[in-house]
Amino acid sequence: MYNNPDCVTRTGFEELVLKRRTERYLSIFLTFKQIILLLKLLSIFEKQNKFEGKKINFMIKDKENNALIDEVKLLCQYGVPASDLDTAIECVDKYQKSRIILRLLEEYYSTLPEGREEPVIKVAMLDCRKGVLLLVLSTGDHAYLYVVSDIDVVWLGEYGSDIRPEILQHFGYPSQKDFQKKCVKVEDLEEYDTSGEEHGSFCPVCGVAEGEHHLLGCSVEICPWCDGQLNTCNCRFEQLKIEEIEGEEQLETFAEMLDAKGRISYKKEEGPAYPGTSAGLDEAGSTTRKE
Repeated sequence: MYNNPDCVTRTGFEELVLKRRTERYLSIFLTFKQIILLLKLLSIFEKQNKFEGKKINFMIKDKENNALIDEVKLLCQYGVPASDLDTAIECVDKYQKSRIILRLLEEYYSTLPEGREEPVIKVAMLDCRKGVLLLVLSTGDHAYLYVVSDIDVVWLGEYGSDIRPEILQHFGYPSQKDFQKKCVKVEDLEEYDTSGEEHGSFCPVCGVAEGEHHLLGCSVEICPWCDGQLNTCNCRFEQLKIEEIEGEEQLETFAEMLDAKGRISYKKEEGPAYPGTSAGLDEAGSTTRKE
């Protein structure tokens, strides 16, 4: 029973992530178990009812940031020839404020896809949906495609190759042909802009991009009925005509009701405290809710 229905716990998912991280050093190729992990990851975001409600810190604290930078630079020393080390370090410094890219670089230099000891020179974002990013990492001679979220980083293969149907579906591509149209030349891809993390282009709690719907349970999402904070107002109980949410079926029903009412997409001026100062929340206790 969920007395606090703001979120649903991802049972066992952390164990899968730990298992995947242990196994990744055994092979530089995408294994079957990694694919299963990826599908679990995408399933979580696709259903939108498995969000833990944890705050996602895209911009990490200085201490954590410095430790991650040092780790990536150390990996660079073992991952590329001495003649290319300056190029690799320069790229790390360029993305030093981005947690997303630092974790991507950590994954790349830990595994070195296809065994190629090449320095990264550019990272571009091909697509983003529901807090999951499709990133292109380029070394100059080769380019690779990765799926990145706050939970994990997964290598999909060389950029321009076909991707699994489940990933096509998640990012909204009807077919491989439609996806290939998105895959322009690497040199024409716009470089990943870390200022998006600094200036609110991603929700600071659930990680979705501006204009997307929040993951269900996000404390930033605004209630379409009262303009208050969706995970603290009473509208979910009033709409479902219940006193407490007891299972996922009721959550799914509420999600359908939200969609029918019209969910409020994320805007970069919003933050965890934004709904708390909104007129809708302040007036919710003294006025009739919107129909």
